Amino acid sequence: GFNAGGFFSNYQGRVHRFTMNFTPYSGPNLPAATTSQSQLTLTPAGGILLNDFNNVATTGEDPAAGTIVQNGFTLPQVQAGFEGAGRVSLDAEAIAFRPDGTFYVGDEYTGGIYYFDATGRM
Repeated sequence: GFNAGGFFSNYQGRVHRFTMNFTPYSGPNLPAATTSQSQLTLTPAGGILLNDFNNVATTGEDPAAGTIVQNGFTLPQVQAGFEGAGRVSLDAEAIAFRPDGTFYVGDEYTGGIYYFDATGRM
């Protein structure tokens, strides 16, 4: 995604959960009214925030060339003097869940894939 600083880049990575209700329209003709388009509803059902190995919040800020080593892995980190400094940068572009609640996140900044436990910790 686009991260150019400002109001929306220094956010903690997160996974939102929703419940989904699907009730297909079963009438004889497809209704034209937009009020009839309620076959799919999403309801927020919680979520988790993403943290690094040290349980520090991640950020969406661009790390530029900044890095940090945690648990033997070199991770992107915002450099001192910039918003989000000292936090691991994550530009999540993909997610894959495992049956046990753990999951993988694909990161655009590094072209890497990170493994998170079910609580959101690397």
